[in-house]
Amino acid sequence: MTESQIVDLLKTGSKEAFLDCLDYAPIGVIDLIKKFAVSLPLTDYEKRQALKAKTGFDVDEAIKNKNADKAEEEGTGEAPATNSTAATSGRRTTGNQYKVISSH
Repeated sequence: MTESQIVDLLKTGSKEAFLDCLDYAPIGVIDLIKKFAVSLPLTDYEKRQALKAKTGFDVDEAIKNKNADKAEEEGTGEAPATNSTAATSGRRTTGNQYKVISSH
């Protein structure tokens, strides 16, 4: 199955087609189903329950965790790193304390 077919199955496919996919699809397709179930998100309750029953993957909890992570990232308010030399108004030391070495 292609990614677009998986998305179509999640959005508009029948429950029976979804169950067949869960029963016979390779692991890679199941992983994509899990990924898209969270990112779309999958709104069909029966499909969410079928996915949980067949794979143990709880879409509701995954979406809650995704939203909590997003809220945490937005809520930290971390300022971007600044250049420390831009914050200084001049020299911090007096005199020439540096030894100049010629590279020749």
